Amino acid sequence: MPRQRNVELGAFLRSRRAALSPDDTDVVSHGAWRRVPGLRREEVAQLAGVSPSYYTRIEQGEIDYFSDAVLDSLVQALRLDDTERLHLLRLARPRAARQRVPTQDEPARDSVRQLVEGNTTQAVILIGRHADLLAGNRLGYALLGLPYGERVNMARLIFLDPATRDLVVQWEQEARAAAARLRIASSYDPGNQDLAELIGDLCINSDDFARIWATHPVMDCPSSVLEYRHPAVGHLSLYSEGLTLPGDPGKLLVVNTAPENSESAERLSLLGALHA
Repeated sequence: MPRQRNVELGAFLRSRRAALSPDDTDVVSHGAWRRVPGLRREEVAQLAGVSPSYYTRIEQGEIDYFSDAVLDSLVQALRLDDTERLHLLRLARPRAARQRVPTQDEPARDSVRQLVEGNTTQAVILIGRHADLLAGNRLGYALLGLPYGERVNMARLIFLDPATRDLVVQWEQEARAAAARLRIASSYDPGNQDLAELIGDLCINSDDFARIWATHPVMDCPSSVLEYRHPAVGHLSLYSEGLTLPGDPGKLLVVNTAPENSESAERLSLLGALHA
């Protein structure tokens, strides 16, 4: 039986193959009808410079060792970006990934917690690798509609809490980002039982999570503008920045701030005053 990591690798490759069309690559399709969208296995093999049978064995989880040349050729053939390339490397070589990153979320360092909680003008939260809310300031909790200091899992909150779905205008965008972070976490430690139970629970209880998870999302958390329908202060349009912390692998510091002198800035300040 193939190892679980290779099953995941095959699923990732299939998802990226399905996302490409001949027009995206140098493949000559000759106008042939396709039963399913995306490239065929033999077309990816051609682009990667490997035999169709070898590539098929990779997707079926039958290959345990990959040379740098093969992995580089797959990156080029499937047009993977930097985040997807690193994810591919972790799936192909999981032992090395586990040596670099702890398999469990550690508590936030005191210095980081003080940095987060001491900020009174921006909404700040710290999220662990398994999407646990590890720390936040009062404004960060208030923006999410949570009691200050409550321990929650952000993925459960996004996918299973109707109030959060109503709160975040770009819910689909945030949902995909949350699922992508869990995908990355699972590639670091595919045997983690707690993480597997979290993902399984979300798949069972959220059709949206199951739908998004099946697309194998992998992405960084880029800067964006998020809008909120907040029940206490009304509409907010905020800059959202996701920052990684040196020395804290996998932890994400999320800072939400409003444009200076804007109506959203006034409402964010009001929200802070209500929860001071």
